[in-house]
Amino acid sequence: MSTFDELTSNWIAPAAIYRGAPFWSWNSELDPDRLCRQIQSMHDAGLGGFFMHSRYGLKTAYLSDEWFECVGTCVEKARELGMKAFLYDEDRWPSGPAGGFVTREHPEFRLHYLRAGLHGQPDSDADFVAVFDVETDGNELQTYRAIADVDDAEGRVLAFEMTTQEPNGWTNDGGYLDTMNPDAVAEYIRVTHDEYAARYADDFGDLMNTA
Repeated sequence: MSTFDELTSNWIAPAAIYRGAPFWSWNSELDPDRLCRQIQSMHDAGLGGFFMHSRYGLKTAYLSDEWFECVGTCVEKARELGMKAFLYDEDRWPSGPAGGFVTREHPEFRLHYLRAGLHGQPDSDADFVAVFDVETDGNELQTYRAIADVDDAEGRVLAFEMTTQEPNGWTNDGGYLDTMNPDAVAEYIRVTHDEYAARYADDFGDLMNTA
């Protein structure tokens, strides 16, 4: 078939990869039979695939045996109907903590960030990255100079401290991932991508794609 004929054919009857694929919110107790009925409805409506996306309200434990049973059922239903099954590599978003598994078990892998504070006299034992002696006029900075120790300040102190994100409910009490830490990212890949690959690697790039 020529390129033109192929383009014409795909325009008239697009292959699955060219059809719409919704972000399919998994936000309740998952049931394989119900999931298959929903996939059939998507196929009947002309959609080419679906993104299996864990969302707020999910009652089936993320990455559990039951979770993977449901994913596997959906993959096989997609195969039967000639659709694409797209994986989403996180519970909610953004990708990183793996539904809290990585950052709950490894607090050292939680997001690190700089916190700035303007103090009269900060705790001299705090682990500051940088400290400045400053003069201010209301909220406006007038002058500043770097100092080695908070005790060297003559006025107010602007201190920058490296701190770790506190656990939060959005990440299932884990906190977000320190994406600048290669060990943290490697653990995230082990918990998520490697688990999917162990089950579905033969279908990657054909039946299955990732988001």
